[in-house]
Amino acid sequence: MKKSTLIVGLMAVATLGFSQATMMVTAPPFNNATTQVRAPNGTATSAYMRGAAIVQASELTGIAASTTLTSFGYTTTVGADAAVTGTIVVYLQNTGDATYNKGTNWGTITGGMTTVYTGTITLPTTATTFDLPLTTPFVYTGGAMYVAYDFYSAGPYATVPVTYAANNGMAASCVSGSSGTAAPT
Repeated sequence: MKKSTLIVGLMAVATLGFSQATMMVTAPPFNNATTQVRAPNGTATSAYMRGAAIVQASELTGIAASTTLTSFGYTTTVGADAAVTGTIVVYLQNTGDATYNKGTNWGTITGGMTTVYTGTITLPTTATTFDLPLTTPFVYTGGAMYVAYDFYSAGPYATVPVTYAANNGMAASCVSGSSGTAAPT
């Protein structure tokens, strides 16, 4: 049985065996790009954030097919100027798609996806990698994967947003939206 951690943006994998723990870290390329608008950033204008992305099979070669993912995480390059706590729902889906094909309508984006985490998240004030233990473990079957999230925070908010490591090597690989007043559709 394998248990693994998926850190998106952002990605690492930790594999644990039965009697002996083995730590393996795999990170998809982030080619020194960063973003403040593709993941929860902690500002009042982004109190609500939703996003979805495809992670290409070539970015997941360090994860063997049939691996059970047990946590999900992010890598930040700059923290917010204040810790911001909110709620987040994370969705995953195995796919054979080579490009992002989920569209831009939130109601259809999450169709077919598995809810793997529902709970709180505190956005960091430093550059770090942080994990969320999945409330529903997810079996990665190989190939590409869709990742989506739905975030909300009632504040207090940061004035300096969190910055995440990113990969901008594939055009049109994700969609995201934010609002200070209502969840983007």
